[in-house]
Amino acid sequence: MRLHARSDVVRPADTPSSASPSASCARSARRASWRHRSARVIRPRRARASFAARSSTDQHRAGRDSARFSAAALASGCSSSGCEGACACRGTECQCPSSGDCLVDCIGDCDLTCNGSGSCDFRCVDGCDTACTGSGACVVTVGPLSSVACPGSGGCDVLCEGDCAVDCPGSGECIVRCPAGAVCTLDRCSGDVVECGDGVAVCNGACPPAR
Repeated sequence: MRLHARSDVVRPADTPSSASPSASCARSARRASWRHRSARVIRPRRARASFAARSSTDQHRAGRDSARFSAAALASGCSSSGCEGACACRGTECQCPSSGDCLVDCIGDCDLTCNGSGSCDFRCVDGCDTACTGSGACVVTVGPLSSVACPGSGGCDVLCEGDCAVDCPGSGECIVRCPAGAVCTLDRCSGDVVECGDGVAVCNGACPPAR
């Protein structure tokens, strides 16, 4: 697992395992990419830093996704005006309304946009393109080889299920969660990137609480 930063990376001194979660954070440049191989942390060399992912993070998200996308929660499809509450859809069918919350399970040809004031909850398959341009919170789970852009003000919480690329030029907090064995990039951060360890990096915010 390797994290590559564009400029110098500053990490705190080693602390006992009883230290607070924030003590494991490190601040890096505006672009970072990392590969998670195991739970062993490799100390930085030059502009490199490394961190591992908590298995409990993936388990937590998997449990939440199961509840979010249960058959009872999803409608049979999207209306002509977009998702009304929740829907399972494909391609250009997946459009969120300009107001109100939106929950989408994209099953193919995914090109999702959250551009309104409501919160968006997206899940999509491999090769997904997602943009969170609005003012509402955006929670995204993407398959391998996907890209997510977060230029909005509402913030993003992105779980990558494989290799992914995330751009965070917006003013909101942008969290990227990288699984074991994957290479994830966090680019164009409008502020500082915080490396939280356990497969998590944050742009414009602090490390999320341990789960």
